[in-house]
Amino acid sequence: MIILVNNLSDHQERVRARKIGQIANRELQHDGPIYHESESADSRDIHLYLYVSDVRVVGFAIFEKRDYVSKYTWDEYDKKIEKELKEHSPIWSLGLIWFHKKYRKTGVATHLFQICLNHLKIGINDIGLYTPFTKEGEAWARATFEKEFIIAK
Repeated sequence: MIILVNNLSDHQERVRARKIGQIANRELQHDGPIYHESESADSRDIHLYLYVSDVRVVGFAIFEKRDYVSKYTWDEYDKKIEKELKEHSPIWSLGLIWFHKKYRKTGVATHLFQICLNHLKIGINDIGLYTPFTKEGEAWARATFEKEFIIAK
């Protein structure tokens, strides 16, 4: 089961999203919280998709609208070519996709990603990615976006 959490969601669901974000943050050690239930509505239109197995949330994906973008090939990214992020009409960007270790490398991240794209009514070539990547995140992005991708911040 997948549960969408956004600013209009019930407070209990937003708290649930914060708690799974805290679990992910313990592993990833972001410099701030991944999500907080009191986030106010803004132009980012944050959407969290919680992946539930049995009764537990075991993973999630965060999408938000971003308006500074640049297209990269993997060769450009590998060579650390600096491209200016140009102002753009907002596009959906995948900020983070995370799963409990037990569920990694099983295809659930890709499955969740595809469901999210369908729900947001966007194609794979129209989604941005937030960087920098984690090691596992980069491997997933390379497998998902074979030639090029959009960085959106």
